[in-house]
Amino acid sequence: MTADPNSRQDQLIAELHRLRGMGLEVVPVSEKQALVPFKDRPSLPTSKIEAFIRDGEATGLGLRLGGLTVIDIDVPDPSWVTKAEARFGKTDVRVRTPSGGIHLYYAGQLDHPPNLKSEGWPVDFKTGRNQYVVTSASWRADGRSYRVEGSAIAAGALPPIRDNEAASTPIRHRQQGAAKSKSSAAPDAVVAVGQRHDYLVGRGKLLARNAKSESELLDALRRVFEAECDKSTPLETGELEGIAEWCWNLQQKGLNFVPGESYVSMPRWVMEALRGNSRAQHLALVIYQLHGGQPGKAFCLDHKGMRDAGWTDLGRDGFRSALGALLNAGVISVQKQYVRAEKKTRFKLSPKPHSL
Repeated sequence: MTADPNSRQDQLIAELHRLRGMGLEVVPVSEKQALVPFKDRPSLPTSKIEAFIRDGEATGLGLRLGGLTVIDIDVPDPSWVTKAEARFGKTDVRVRTPSGGIHLYYAGQLDHPPNLKSEGWPVDFKTGRNQYVVTSASWRADGRSYRVEGSAIAAGALPPIRDNEAASTPIRHRQQGAAKSKSSAAPDAVVAVGQRHDYLVGRGKLLARNAKSESELLDALRRVFEAECDKSTPLETGELEGIAEWCWNLQQKGLNFVPGESYVSMPRWVMEALRGNSRAQHLALVIYQLHGGQPGKAFCLDHKGMRDAGWTDLGRDGFRSALGALLNAGVISVQKQYVRAEKKTRFKLSPKPHSL
């Protein structure tokens, strides 16, 4: 009997929330293909990924592999699992693919990942947040699904990756929610004492997106600390509670952004003052993005430098025209006139004029 599509969607959405609750990044997929650009970009909000599933566009999730490694065995031959585990270590966290292949999951990343295809293996070595593997609960158009075989990915369940055929196996620090092995992880697979605070803040911001309360967030952060951080020196009194409170408040105020998700804002009076002049509006928006919108803050405007950096495609005359419009409208003013030794004029953002 054919599975109920709505039931499959519910299962996939449950898996989405489970993974996001662990601080892992995912991308909506269909037939293994990502439905949105994702390389070097932050993940979509969970609600948007859920909408892809509800609308029937996404039939699967791609787990991004920041801080993770997956050995993707393409053939249903158990001898390759034995060979892979002999080289990279045993793991109980596995997902069986519709074609009969299998994904073996590990924590951490090798500094020099091997090219297994070139060695004659029917295996892909996948790692890094710009790569992904399709998760369990996903399905293909023919109805066959990806399913857990062994243990599902969970806190404390992933063994650290190693390469027994390499001279040494340096492991990069994990970047997202993969926890260390149940056994002792290598020292470089644990967040060092001096890096714990920033790491916990980053994890807290991700976890806050799916937490139902501040206390739930605090409990999740405690688990992260216990599983992933060096505990040779205790945290400062109240440090973890302070991180949870800050991340929770950020989420409640709608200000819980990760890099690339924050917004560029510009006062409405600036848009009104520059109405009808798209070049000037463009230059004003770039200035507000680069310089934070703080009145009185000094900066230079170098057309060639901004063009080479990709901040504008205006020609020299168009740039000068836009700059003149900003000065005439009172959006910016000259802070320091052209000085021959410096070969540049300094400008500053202006506060809202009293006449507006």
